[in-house]
Amino acid sequence: MVEQKEGYKIVTPGTLLATTPKKGKGIWVYERKTYSKYYGILKRRGELIEIQPINMKYYMPKRGDYVIGIIKDNILNFYIVDISSPYPGYLYYFDLTKNAYELEYVQRFYKIGTVIYSQVYQVGERVKLTMKDSNTKILRGGRLIKIAPSKIPRVIGRNASMISMIQKMTNCKIAVGYNGIIWVSGENMDLVVEAINKIERESLIPGLTDRIKEFLENRLKEKSGA
Repeated sequence: MVEQKEGYKIVTPGTLLATTPKKGKGIWVYERKTYSKYYGILKRRGELIEIQPINMKYYMPKRGDYVIGIIKDNILNFYIVDISSPYPGYLYYFDLTKNAYELEYVQRFYKIGTVIYSQVYQVGERVKLTMKDSNTKILRGGRLIKIAPSKIPRVIGRNASMISMIQKMTNCKIAVGYNGIIWVSGENMDLVVEAINKIERESLIPGLTDRIKEFLENRLKEKSGA
């Protein structure tokens, strides 16, 4: 279905956009026909087609992103990982480690329900994940927080300034996934959750870093009884 709204073409998921294969964003090709993936605004630039999602609150995987996911199934030679996206992540056995000799040993630690910090290395017919990057790891214990993926850059801050400040002040370990999932572990987990929720609510207000710093200082003083 294609709607017309305020001069834009609004398309719904599954809308036929072309009877030939096209390139672009927010589209998929099936049997040499091009369809819309999302409910959104249709844009055409020559042969390129782009669907700009409207009010998209879920995560759209991008190559190179770090994401936090939960292993949901183990099939044949890969794991299916919930990455809080319309598209599950696929983690193949050979993407668990750089060292092929360690593969059988490493597989023992990947069970259904395991929380992982992985990297998206391919987005195509499947969203493929890897654990070979030096930053990836299994996340044990702690707590998971879910926020809008669009707010993640504010949680990280410029040159990781925000997240570094929160970790240092709260003495917590924090892993941030671009899919809107954040893992926290440490003695002040509740405080970190409060701070991240505050960032999500106030992300558009200037002076956010200073406000979060003041917020943490006040809460820590209250906790210490100072």
